[in-house]
Amino acid sequence: MPAMSLIASAREKRLWTWTLIVVLTIYASLGLEISIASTLIERGLVTPFYIVGMLLIVATAVSQGFSLRPRGLEVAVALGIVAAYLLLLTRLPIPEERTHLIEYGIVGAFTYEALLERRNNGRTVYVPAILAVIAASTLGIIDECVQYFLPNRFFDLRDMVFNVLAATIAVSACKVMAGVRR
Repeated sequence: MPAMSLIASAREKRLWTWTLIVVLTIYASLGLEISIASTLIERGLVTPFYIVGMLLIVATAVSQGFSLRPRGLEVAVALGIVAAYLLLLTRLPIPEERTHLIEYGIVGAFTYEALLERRNNGRTVYVPAILAVIAASTLGIIDECVQYFLPNRFFDLRDMVFNVLAATIAVSACKVMAGVRR
């Protein structure tokens, strides 16, 4: 009987690799975030940076849900997702809170897609959307807990909530797009 590989497909491997890269980038930036934010603020790049980040999340959600020839409903739902993210972007008064929507939205979307790919390749994965939200949220909570020990950062329960919301919103967007596609 052949041994079962831990990874079900090349696509799943790519998705987990990208997830790991994003998480490592988030964690590696913990000590640098204040200097990066200061530089962006000084150069007036905060809003463009967040817009690009939000568009990356939307692109991830939409690209996973779009068929090769998107129908009108797919386009309408994609535009609705874009509008929702733009509303979130403009409604959050503290720019730093917006980073949570980008960071853990991407982690949630990649995790969800990796779990779906795993399930689509015959592996048992129960409720991939919930598992993805739990995984991304856990990584966000660890992020906040690490900040407790860093001298230039602070632990904030509100940030944990933003991390959970970011993962939930992104996974929901991916799920909605995939549902519309079927």
